[in-house]
Amino acid sequence: MKLTLPQKAMILVAVPLVFELAFLVGLGVLLDQAERERAQEAHAREVSAHLSALMRLMLERETGIVVRHLSQNNPNIKSSFDELTRGMVHQYEVLENICKDNEHERLQMQDLTKLRAKVEDHFLRAKILMERDQQVQALREWMQLQKYIGEIHKALVKLVDEQEVIQEERRAVLSQYRAQINATLAVGFLINIILAVGLASYFNRGTTKRLNVLMDNTYRLASGMPLHEPLSGADEIGRIDSTFHQMADALNQAEQQRAQIEQLKQEFVQMVSHDLRAPVTSLQMFHSLLAKGDFGKLDEDGKKHLAAAEENTERMFTLVSDLLEMEKLESGTITLDRRAIEVDSVLEPAVIAVQGVAKKRGVEVDIMGHDNPKITADRERLIQVAVNLITNAIKFSPENGSVLIAVKELPAQVEIRISDQGSGIAPELQAEIFERFKQSGSKEQQSKGAGLGLAIARSLVELHDGRIGVESKVGEGSTFWFRVPRAPVV
Repeated sequence: MKLTLPQKAMILVAVPLVFELAFLVGLGVLLDQAERERAQEAHAREVSAHLSALMRLMLERETGIVVRHLSQNNPNIKSSFDELTRGMVHQYEVLENICKDNEHERLQMQDLTKLRAKVEDHFLRAKILMERDQQVQALREWMQLQKYIGEIHKALVKLVDEQEVIQEERRAVLSQYRAQINATLAVGFLINIILAVGLASYFNRGTTKRLNVLMDNTYRLASGMPLHEPLSGADEIGRIDSTFHQMADALNQAEQQRAQIEQLKQEFVQMVSHDLRAPVTSLQMFHSLLAKGDFGKLDEDGKKHLAAAEENTERMFTLVSDLLEMEKLESGTITLDRRAIEVDSVLEPAVIAVQGVAKKRGVEVDIMGHDNPKITADRERLIQVAVNLITNAIKFSPENGSVLIAVKELPAQVEIRISDQGSGIAPELQAEIFERFKQSGSKEQQSKGAGLGLAIARSLVELHDGRIGVESKVGEGSTFWFRVPRAPVV
């Protein structure tokens, strides 16, 4: 039977708990029995101690009877005798109290009490007869007194012997219980270890190993490796694994579909770009012939419409070129020819390339003074990046504005900064303007491009192991920057 995780958790908790409860109950019984034996042994030891004290007092008092008889008028002897008598009475009372719960001991104490009463009775008679100087009668009472004292001594000796036997027996039994307790503790400790190892092994085999398979499957899925065989069982882990395999299959299918769609998209872009490039080029040539007057002189209205057509054709040509460039970047077919070059070998051609656009808008493009550091880059590709960024700055600059290009040397990189005097970019748009088909600025400015220039620039900079970004405040213009590695010093 396949158990669920809650059921396995219950087993993991319940089995040790049941064992611990049974272990504690058994240990408690042994401890209780051992405590009873210890109490009985302590009771026997206490009774034996008081019996011994009573025997000592009786012997001293027996001797004191004779001494008192010989020294009747000595008050010290009388006081000592009375003290011994009180001590005996106290010991009898203590013994009667501690033996009252034991039937056998209680009956023995009753017999001793009767004998003590007879001893006291004959002692009083002997004392009275001696005071009357009736020596013969006193001697008889004295003999009876000695007889009962002897019986008391025998009874006390018997009681002491019994208590010593009880003590020995209780000590032996107590020793056995202690051995049993030690053995129980050792066995309990051993069983605890066996239970812990057994349950851990059971949980590891049934749960941990299967969880490890799930964890490894997540790694395999992320790495594109084949998954493990589906886990058996209908518990939670089995259901998660089954769902995970279904998800992996769905992801594989989605990835295959995405790859197919990407392939179709690339083929479509290539087809459209190539099919558009030829007619667009023809249109540009035709517009050039019209502008030269090969088909007759145009009036002012015709020249105006021709200029608009040329601008639209140029925009279409740029779009086709950008689409082809983006497709190459995404497919990874672009390789860089990286060499140690001077920064000005990139910036100066880029500025020359945008002069036509800058003149149309009356924008001044200036390169600020710098030390012309060397960088490691593909010159043509980096010129393309610079042209894209400078053109973008010109497009967003006001008429008769200026675009400044600065070079900043960093420890391991060179940073090129292109600043405009445009309207700036809102903070929420700055993070996405480097994405494809994303633009900022007014509707009129957005209509002048397809939103691929910055995406192409970012891809080319990242191919150079560099970074690209923007700093901008609304109403204060923008500064686009990119960093590329410095050339190693030879």
